[in-house]
Amino acid sequence: MARKTDIIAVTNQKGGVGKSTTAINLAAILSDPIYSADVDGDILLCDLDPSGNATAVFSDKDPDEIDRKETMFYQFIQAVNENLVDMDFMQKQKLEELVLPTARKRLKIIPTGLVLEEVNLELASYRHRVSVLKKIFDRESDYLSRFRYIILDTPPSMSLIFFNSLIAAQHLLVPLQAKKLALLGLKSLLKTLSKCKKLYNAEADVLGVFLTFFETNVNTSNAARESMMLNCPNIFWDDIAIRKNISLDEAHGEAQAIIDYKPNCQGSKDYIKLANKVLELTNK
Repeated sequence: MARKTDIIAVTNQKGGVGKSTTAINLAAILSDPIYSADVDGDILLCDLDPSGNATAVFSDKDPDEIDRKETMFYQFIQAVNENLVDMDFMQKQKLEELVLPTARKRLKIIPTGLVLEEVNLELASYRHRVSVLKKIFDRESDYLSRFRYIILDTPPSMSLIFFNSLIAAQHLLVPLQAKKLALLGLKSLLKTLSKCKKLYNAEADVLGVFLTFFETNVNTSNAARESMMLNCPNIFWDDIAIRKNISLDEAHGEAQAIIDYKPNCQGSKDYIKLANKVLELTNK
């Protein structure tokens, strides 16, 4: 790709950790010239979580009603099967045709919805089923070079879409809920990543791991932080924590990024700090 493009998968195989919230707010902040003036290029948020939270925030599409042709569905199928009845249609469909503008000038989104779940069944019998997304991105590298960051909001399950995201990404950003057993979930993810590297030549590194729903004066939150610092000092961001904040829930309910809903709140400050960390590490 001509311009440096970083593909970052915001990922965790466990739900309820703030994964989509992180993808939504990271994409919004990186695309905002107030906070990220030095970012050269647009931001593409690729919604791969069939629940479609990012889609609901940044587009007028209903994730429950969206058509297959408006999601990555046919991009996946096109990449693995060249003899489909729909091939005439798919040969004409470029990835850029799926990309929608948002209210933010520098932020674009590829929407998704429940129909994307069907990709897991369609890919099940394909030999190279976990590297299809990488194949798509490689094929579309000229178009994608206009984006400085491609943010993948991944599904919270070990589905084929999840594995495709790990292999297509260059970096993983891992939110963990500040609970006692957070480390167990991380170990499982790291074991999965190691297998992907060994079996499928995945190149992704762990850009960072950070805690969400953090409560400063709660023992379980502090115990989680201490455990992470002790066991994963090289990848754990001990200077980043997304504190539990009602405004983040409210912003989600209003289908807004936190910097649009309440730019001076605690949640906004935490995500701005996280975005700055991402900028720092990806611009070395």
